[in-house]
Amino acid sequence: VNIGPSPPPPANDAFAQAAAIPAVPFGDARFNSTATEDAGELKTTCSDVEKTVWYTFTPPASGVYAIDTAGSEFDTVLTVFTGATLDTLSQIACNDDIGEGIVQSRVDLSMLAGTVYRIQAGGFSGWRGGAGADFGRLVLSISVPLPGDSDGDGCSDAAEMGAAPDLGGDRSPYFYWDFYDVTGNGAV
Repeated sequence: VNIGPSPPPPANDAFAQAAAIPAVPFGDARFNSTATEDAGELKTTCSDVEKTVWYTFTPPASGVYAIDTAGSEFDTVLTVFTGATLDTLSQIACNDDIGEGIVQSRVDLSMLAGTVYRIQAGGFSGWRGGAGADFGRLVLSISVPLPGDSDGDGCSDAAEMGAAPDLGGDRSPYFYWDFYDVTGNGAV
């Protein structure tokens, strides 16, 4: 039981104090338990979100970038915007849950070099009263997916064979291998 004062909000709690992402690959982990929402902070189109933190990213080159909250301890919502102020933001991507039973979030987004993107990450607000929470250790990562890696598993899909039940394996985004990605010619 903690009877003392609550810790201060994260440094990037407010839109105006967004943490700059200096280079890719990037990873950051912080607790959002005392994070708040800015007055006028937009609601996302994919889910209700609260206890948000903000990042900015200006890609050095145009291309597809993967942004995710894998490794976070709770159900997250991830949204990407363009715009300079809260009242001029335009949502361009949003995700609540990578997939069935995976409550962290991921967006793969084609981004333009030199454009400032605003990234909002927070907790899904529907957890109240349930077994989970909308706060805890929040992890945000950004990377450049491999060329041809449409499913985000870290392997090229150039010759994706699909699932073969007799080979086993797991295509979860938590595992960065894929037993069914094959390149070149030859028997499997």
